[in-house]
Amino acid sequence: MSATYDVFQQVFGLSIASNIVGGCSGTQQTLQTKFEQTLPGALAKISPNWQVVWGPTVWKIDPFNELSGQGNAWYMAKSESVEFSDNTTRCVYVIAIAGTSGIYDWLIEDGTVELVVDIDKWTHSGPKAFDSAPHSVINPGSLTQGDAYISDGFAQTVYRLLTTPSPASAAGNSQTLLQFIQSLKSNTSPGLPSKLAITGHSLGGALAPCLAYTLLKAKQLGPFAQGDVVVYPTAGPSPGNLEFSNKFSSETCFPPSGPLTGYQCWNRNIVNQLDIVPCAYAMQQIYQPWCLSDVLTKLGSPPLYVWAAIKLLELAAGNLYVPLTASYFTSKVPYPPKSPETWLKEADDQHVSAYTQEILNIKRLDGACSVSHETMSSHRPLLGTIIRVKRQLEAGKESLEATGNHEGVAHLSALLKEA
Repeated sequence: MSATYDVFQQVFGLSIASNIVGGCSGTQQTLQTKFEQTLPGALAKISPNWQVVWGPTVWKIDPFNELSGQGNAWYMAKSESVEFSDNTTRCVYVIAIAGTSGIYDWLIEDGTVELVVDIDKWTHSGPKAFDSAPHSVINPGSLTQGDAYISDGFAQTVYRLLTTPSPASAAGNSQTLLQFIQSLKSNTSPGLPSKLAITGHSLGGALAPCLAYTLLKAKQLGPFAQGDVVVYPTAGPSPGNLEFSNKFSSETCFPPSGPLTGYQCWNRNIVNQLDIVPCAYAMQQIYQPWCLSDVLTKLGSPPLYVWAAIKLLELAAGNLYVPLTASYFTSKVPYPPKSPETWLKEADDQHVSAYTQEILNIKRLDGACSVSHETMSSHRPLLGTIIRVKRQLEAGKESLEATGNHEGVAHLSALLKEA
């Protein structure tokens, strides 16, 4: 990595750095220590000017479980001098949110699309909104009211990201991220106000716009004016309904800026045309090629169990979810997958490696711990559901083999092969 990266590359590099312990297992404290030890080195590779000012913070639903990975990981970094595409130089703060890295993430945060939260109603009371977690309702399938709804999993995570204190061993004086933002003073560099960028990849690519919208609507941006806040989500699934998508991109929130293609633009979901994850969780055909059904054609003929997984997600999502405004790029066209395993690997590569190659011109970044390709894929949005269905079919096949049910074995074997 190089210190000559443009501002978009630097922000994306900070986003990827938030995932540095994503492949590690251990207690919350073990992962916290590893995150604190490895993050400064990762930031130095992006630019020597970046310093962690809040966090980093790791959260787990079971903090003493040694066998599982992190639930969430996030931090805030600062650089006193970053040049933007308009040739201005600003002091910049970046909130970087890690993508999916554990069973809790994809099952609870990504997977609870059947419950939704009225984010406008939740944030209406300003700072009092964060006195308690947001209230969810059952997803009715579609909503025509004028309020913005997001997935309950994303809403609960935004609440956690803003209200969890930084550990005593980390930066931030044990404040919550929300408190730390309010404590910041207006800074100028040179004579221009500071900027705040909020970024994340995959799960983080859905959480970043939700967190930015929450801060704006609750009037909790601290010293940052609305026009000085930008969002840089990459590979994010659709977080909410049409009203959320429209409001997020409106002139009073975070209007898109920059070209309509490529990675050099703010307030758009940066998407690889061959990535299946941004197809979650829209269903209406007017949003093609970014509907759940498009997963079945984007990378050639998939295994039949992919079809089963998509049907499960469609039942949960209904017609509520709508993609955010996106900017697209196309990675190298994949070869037709030769087996279920190569299809899954290609899907994962298009979700991760394609972005680092396009934006940073490097292969997938190494994390602090090694993990198998399928294990990492099983923790990602949409891919996690697909692999869960695959493993259930494999377990069922083994059971039938043990009982000598050859007809059942043949049926499940067919589902585990290509369509």
